[in-house]
Amino acid sequence: MPRSQFWRLKWYEWKLNWPKQRNDPSATVQRHIRLLHEYNKIKDIGQGLMGLIADARGVRQIEVQKEYGVGDRD
Repeated sequence: MPRSQFWRLKWYEWKLNWPKQRNDPSATVQRHIRLLHEYNKIKDIGQGLMGLIADARGVRQIEVQKEYGVGDRD
C-alpha cells in the first residue's frame, strides 16, 4: 500500500473514531500515552542525528543544538 494511501486511511479511521474517543476518559489517557511515545521516539531520532553531526564536526552536541535552535529543555 502506498504511503499516502496508508495515511489517508489512518485519517479516516481517526475521523470515524473521534466522536467515541472524545467522551471516553480512558481512551483520552491512552491517546496521550501513545502521543508521548511517538514524541519521544522522534525526539530520540533528532538527538541522535545532532549527535552524528556533532561527531562529524568535532564539536559538542550542545553547539549543534544551539545552531539549529534547539533549547536545553526541548
